[in-house]
Amino acid sequence: MIGQRLSVLERLARGESLIVVAPAAALYRGLTPSAVFRRSLLTLRPGQAIGRDELVARLVRQGYERVDMVESKGHVAVRGEIVDLFPLAAEYPLRVAFWGDEIEEIRRFDPATQRTVEQVDALSVGPAREFILPEDGLEPAIARIRRDLAETVARLRRIQVREAAARAGEARVEAAGAEAGGAADGEVGKGRAGRGRRRRKDVPSLPLDAVDAAQKLEERVEGHLARLQEQIYFPGLEQYATFFYDQLETLIDYFPERPLILVDEPARIRDASVEAEGREADRQAAMMERGHLLPGQLGLYIGYQELFQRCRQGSAIYFSALGRGIPGIRPANEVGLSATTVQEFHGQWPLFAEELRRWKKQGFRIVILVGTEDRQRRIRELLQEAEMESGAGAAGSPVAVPPPGGVWVGLGSLEGGFQWPGQRLVVVTDREIQGRQRRRRRGGVHGTAGATGRQGARIASYQDLQVGDYVVHATHGIGRYLGVRSETILGVTRDYLVIQYEGSDRLKIPTEQVDQIQKYIGAEGHEPRLNRLGGGEWAKVKSRVKESIREMAAELLRLAALRETLPGTAFPPDTPWQREFEDAFPYEETPDQLTAIAEIKADMEKARPMDRLLLGDVGYGKTEVALRAAFKAATAGKQVAILVPTTILAQQHYATCKSRMEGFPINLAVLNRFKSPKEQAEIIRGLADGTIDVVIGTHRLLSDDVKFKDLGLLIVDEEQRFGVAHKERIKQLRANVDVLTLSATPIPRTLHMAMVGLRDMSIITTPPEDRYPVETFVAEYDDALVQDAIGRELSRGGQVFYVHNRIQTLDDVAARLHRLVPEARIAVAHGQMSEDRLEKIVLDFMDGEYDVLVATTIIENGIDMPQVNTIIVEDADHLGLSQLYQLRGRVGRSNRLAYAYFLYRRDKVLTEASEKRL
Repeated sequence: MIGQRLSVLERLARGESLIVVAPAAALYRGLTPSAVFRRSLLTLRPGQAIGRDELVARLVRQGYERVDMVESKGHVAVRGEIVDLFPLAAEYPLRVAFWGDEIEEIRRFDPATQRTVEQVDALSVGPAREFILPEDGLEPAIARIRRDLAETVARLRRIQVREAAARAGEARVEAAGAEAGGAADGEVGKGRAGRGRRRRKDVPSLPLDAVDAAQKLEERVEGHLARLQEQIYFPGLEQYATFFYDQLETLIDYFPERPLILVDEPARIRDASVEAEGREADRQAAMMERGHLLPGQLGLYIGYQELFQRCRQGSAIYFSALGRGIPGIRPANEVGLSATTVQEFHGQWPLFAEELRRWKKQGFRIVILVGTEDRQRRIRELLQEAEMESGAGAAGSPVAVPPPGGVWVGLGSLEGGFQWPGQRLVVVTDREIQGRQRRRRRGGVHGTAGATGRQGARIASYQDLQVGDYVVHATHGIGRYLGVRSETILGVTRDYLVIQYEGSDRLKIPTEQVDQIQKYIGAEGHEPRLNRLGGGEWAKVKSRVKESIREMAAELLRLAALRETLPGTAFPPDTPWQREFEDAFPYEETPDQLTAIAEIKADMEKARPMDRLLLGDVGYGKTEVALRAAFKAATAGKQVAILVPTTILAQQHYATCKSRMEGFPINLAVLNRFKSPKEQAEIIRGLADGTIDVVIGTHRLLSDDVKFKDLGLLIVDEEQRFGVAHKERIKQLRANVDVLTLSATPIPRTLHMAMVGLRDMSIITTPPEDRYPVETFVAEYDDALVQDAIGRELSRGGQVFYVHNRIQTLDDVAARLHRLVPEARIAVAHGQMSEDRLEKIVLDFMDGEYDVLVATTIIENGIDMPQVNTIIVEDADHLGLSQLYQLRGRVGRSNRLAYAYFLYRRDKVLTEASEKRL
């Protein structure tokens, strides 16, 4: 990495025009003044007049280490009239032969064999280190270092004397108390001797470690000064840079002219910089207090404020993807792009052609970029067949923007296309037309899941970590990762991971021992408390965790033993009714669905009660798998309970069950707050006397007054949505009945139990046939964007969910949407409505009476409406990741392309956590 940095600095110093990509941290560190760096550059040629000793002296001043034999980069060696050197930017070391004070020849050689590889005509030599000693002598700097050293040593000794005096005072008080006690016992004769001893104690004595602090500092710095006077580089020499140069420079100063600076996410840079500056200030204060740092060494780094000040001195462009503010910066011009990505068409040319016509009708200028001339020709042929004219550009020609409604097909490459409504411009690439290739995972269902689970928080390389991440060390506990630093200890230079603990404590771990730490995984948005190095807190935490694990293990063991000993129900093999029921499914099952169905049926036909987790993405067919298990249990004479988290989802499942089981002698019921007390009492009686075969309900099913005559199967949909008390009740129910749990986002404990084999697991990873991934857009709220998204969906006969999670302003949002899209029929739904009104609105929406349903997050779980293929979520930054995931799953449940828009308020400063979720 040092070689890469030096290569960039050297090329800039030589006047090259470069585009430099660098993290902000690379600009904070002070560098040797660019003028000094530039004068240090050498170009050597045969016949050039330069003395051997002069060359070696310059190389040593530039950071080369003088050795007997050159083996590594940064080495220089002298053998008679030959100088061997290994520049950091060179692939091979070079051998320079002299004839007197003139270079005779230059050859590359192999460091392993020391044999010549080839002759060279010219050799560019740059510094071997970023810090270069000045050319005009070292004495002024050495004098300044000595002054700082003397002042620091004197300060340390004054502190040490005061501390020793304070300790002596405490000792006198204790001695006086002891003497008074002795006098009371009649030991007066020993007073003179006691006073003599006491006078010796009055002389303050410095503790050995305090004396060592000042003495060690003197010895260390004097050793460094001795090597400096001999112009010998040593690890840490750059820490004295501020003594040699009054003004250090930054990377920006190395450009020949003031560069154009592009700043990506300045708010995030500011946040990270403030935190880093605070840590550095704490570190420096602690080192100053211990005498490990001289006052003159404090100016090695510039702050973010100075960095941004330097940015403002030239031309700068600031990029903020999600609208976070730029603290302290008022740009002269602010441009909101309001662009979104283009949806994918997955090779479906009719879908793409339909979208092209819509864009043309709206006056968009359309640019299509493809990779080859054959592909360009094919796209133009397809456009001609669709009766759309297009222009084209040859290889190497610039992109031509067509007139409004026009199409241009060019050769080029972009990471992805975009749509910019404000400029009426659309750019589409082959990635969107053809669809991105998705790699399928290999291996069996359980093997794949197991591998994924094991990789959860394990860190394979320090590159998996970002500065500021919380990590857990098995011995020392929770800390914060500060980055990688190179340090030389006992002459060996290594890279260390630096972990911050409570206060100013730091732990350094060699990078090859990265397996000692894991990423911290906690509740979303929760910042853990850092542990103290050497404290007993982490040991207590581990002890409590071990005790909790023992208790959980005992509970699991008890439950497992109970399930093994209690007689379960061995359901019979499939009946003709079962096959008739499954044949009536209007879609083709996916391979994963068939595998899951077979695994569940095999469990149900065993005497041991089933406890299986069915894991699958939203819309991948978990409900159908559960219905087949429910039908199998019901036709065997057992009762089935389907437990769901929301009232609307209960109604939806009830409607699905009723539709699928119609024509079979199965009595269905739904138990939720939509039912009157009288209806609820009737259903509870039916469950107790066995006249109800299948019941779908919310947590009302878990009430103490609900008794089953012969419950055989419990199906739990989205278990993570239930509270602790509800889960305890579920635990009691599951002792001797078959249990099937459905989830798209299981809680870690449930998933872990499945991963370690305490619960069986089936996974559905393949989407239904002709199902496309949901096109997801994250953008600032924009009326034109909302109008376009709703208009597109209505134009193809579909419906829209519009999520606004504040009940008080739902009607205002509906009125705004009506102004934007007057032709849309809009309804409002939320959980505080009366059950009759809410049920009617949802059912009317399902029947197509409304085009847009403006609702709270009440719709997030399980509602299956295949005709709804656009969802727009306002203030998406307020929602959790699991909620966002579930909401996106409400669309894309048919063979149509679906769209999910997650919007945040214009000009809102997003928190870093919200930004990451989006």
